[in-house]
Amino acid sequence: MKKGLLKRATLVIAFIIIIVGIVIFLTNSKGIQQEEFSTKNYSVKYDTTWKIESTSDNDITFVHNDTQSTIDISIADLDSSLYGKTLKQIAQNVKDKVEKEYPNYKCISEHTTYLNDDISEAYQLLFEDGKRQSLIQIGMYGYKVFISNYTSENKYFDILLDSVQTINSNFKIKYESIDMMNSRKIEETGYTVKTDDVDYSETEEHSYMGINYKVTLALPVQFKGSHSGLSYEKESDDIIKTRISISSEAENLYTVYDSVMKKNKSFNYTKTEVQKITNGHLEGYGIKGTTNYDSETYTLLYALNEFNTLEITVSGHDITQNMLDNIKIVNFDRCGNYIDRTAVNGYLTGTLFENTTKIDGTTLINSEIIVDYKVPEKYREIVEPTYDLGAPEKARAFVIGKLRNSEITESEWATDPFYDYNVTINIALGSAETIANNNNLTYKKDVTINGITYKYYTSEYDSEGTTIKEAYYITNIGSEDENSKYSYRIYVASLDEIPESVLQDFASVNIEVQN
Repeated sequence: MKKGLLKRATLVIAFIIIIVGIVIFLTNSKGIQQEEFSTKNYSVKYDTTWKIESTSDNDITFVHNDTQSTIDISIADLDSSLYGKTLKQIAQNVKDKVEKEYPNYKCISEHTTYLNDDISEAYQLLFEDGKRQSLIQIGMYGYKVFISNYTSENKYFDILLDSVQTINSNFKIKYESIDMMNSRKIEETGYTVKTDDVDYSETEEHSYMGINYKVTLALPVQFKGSHSGLSYEKESDDIIKTRISISSEAENLYTVYDSVMKKNKSFNYTKTEVQKITNGHLEGYGIKGTTNYDSETYTLLYALNEFNTLEITVSGHDITQNMLDNIKIVNFDRCGNYIDRTAVNGYLTGTLFENTTKIDGTTLINSEIIVDYKVPEKYREIVEPTYDLGAPEKARAFVIGKLRNSEITESEWATDPFYDYNVTINIALGSAETIANNNNLTYKKDVTINGITYKYYTSEYDSEGTTIKEAYYITNIGSEDENSKYSYRIYVASLDEIPESVLQDFASVNIEVQN
C-alpha cells in the first residue's frame, strides 16, 4: 500500500516538474533579449521567444519559436460602414465575420479589458474549436482601429498569454499628423499670455460631436455650456464674457489656418501672432488676435488627421495661461458627421452650428446658430470627404454627409453614384433668395413644416452628357442684415425626378440663435 502511494506521489511530482519545466522553458525571461520593430505607422517591442514572420506598414505577424503559436496585429482606418458605432458594436462585426468564415470556432468569452495607455479600453473575444484557441482584441486609437489575434494550441495557450499581452501593451500607433505638421513652413512669431492667481485646474469632461469626429474635452469648471457642447462661457459680471467655442472642419489644417488669418485681418486686429502648440497627442497652431478694446482671441487649431481640423476659440479679456493649459483634449474617435447613431422614434439626431462674429461700433458680438435636425433611420451616411456628388463647395464646412437609402446595394452605388438621392444639409451664408439667384434656381412654392417656412426650389444641369436634377428647401435664419444673413438648406441631387417627400424627410428641425 505504501509502495503504491509512493509510486503515485512520484508520478505526480514528476508531472509537476515537467509542467514547471515547460513554463520555465517557454516564459523565463532570463537571457531573453528584447527587440523593437517599427514602421512609419507603428512600433512594437517583443521578446526573442517570438520571431517576426511578416510585416507591412500597417500589420505584423509573430510566430513563437517553440510552439508555432501566432500573433497577428493590424491597424487600419475604421471602415465607413462602422462610423459612429460603439466599440462593442465594432467587435460584434468582427465576431460575426469570424463565425461566418470559421464555423468550427465558437466564442466562449467576451468582455472589455485594459490594453495600454493609448488604448485604455479594448474588447476581447475568445474562440475555440476543441484543439486551438484564438484571442482577438479590438481597440480604437483616434480614427484607427487596432486588432490583435493570438492563436495557439490549447496546451500552450495559457502559458504564453502573459507574453502575448506584453507585446500588445507595447504596440504603439504613431500619430500621423506629426509628418503633416512639417509639410508647410508657417512663420511663428510666438505670443505671450497673461497670468493671474485664478485656479483653473478643476475641470469637467464634455463631449463634442463634429465633422467625422467625436471629441471629449476637459474644460475648467468656471465655464458653463450654452448648448450641446458647442460653446462655454465663464461666469462673470463683465459685459464682454470670456467664451470657449468648439468646432471642426473637414479641411486640412493649413486651409483652416489660412481662413482664420484672413478672418482676423478682416476684423482689423491690432496684432496677430502665431506659434506651434500641442495638446496630448495632437499638434497644431495657436493664433492670437489682439483688439484695441482690451479683448483677445486665441484660435487653437489641431490636426485630427490630414483632412480634419479641430478648432477651439477662446475669446475675452481675462484669458490666462493657466486657463489655456486646462483646456485639454482627453480623446477623440471617428464617427459620423454631427450625428448620434442612436435611433429615437425612427430618427437619428444631430446638430449643426455656425459661430458668427460681428463688430457693432467697438463691441465684438458673438452669435451661435444652432440647428437640431432629424434623419430618418432608413438613410445612412457616407462620411468620406468626397464632395463631387452634387454638393456645392461651400457645403463642405457643415455637410452632414451624402445620405442614401439603405435599400440600395453597394454594387449599385459603385456603378451609379446618383442611383438614389444624395442629400446634403448645411447652414449656408446668405439668404434663401441670394442662394437661389446665385445658383439659378427655379422657385416652386413656400412650404411650412413644423412651423418653419421653406422656399422650395428646383434646378437641373448637364454633367458630361448626364442630366443632374436638384431640389432645395431653404429657410432664412437670424439677422435681417443681408451681409450677415444665414439660411438652413436641404439640398438633394439625383438622376431621377426628386419626390418632395425626400426633402420633407429632412425638414424636421429646431433652429436657435444665441448671442
